[in-house]
Amino acid sequence: MRLPLVVGLGNALEMILTGDRYKADEAQRMGLVNSVVEPDELVQGALWLESTLAHALGQIVRLRDSVRAFAEKKTAQFEGK
Repeated sequence: MRLPLVVGLGNALEMILTGDRYKADEAQRMGLVNSVVEPDELVQGALWLESTLAHALGQIVRLRDSVRAFAEKKTAQFEGK
């Protein structure tokens, strides 16, 4: 039920009824994928995304710990420091 929200009702119906496959650039245009890389850049692109997400997650965890410590009127204790 979420596919029409991502690609629109017309594209969703076409995809479901025809079973067609789509090339990467078309899938990106429809919103099915966030980015497209060349095959020889796939591993490097995946590692970059993993590193970016890991860094963002670390920042989110620190923010959560800081907010919790503030709410409890304590000093934040960060893991790994």
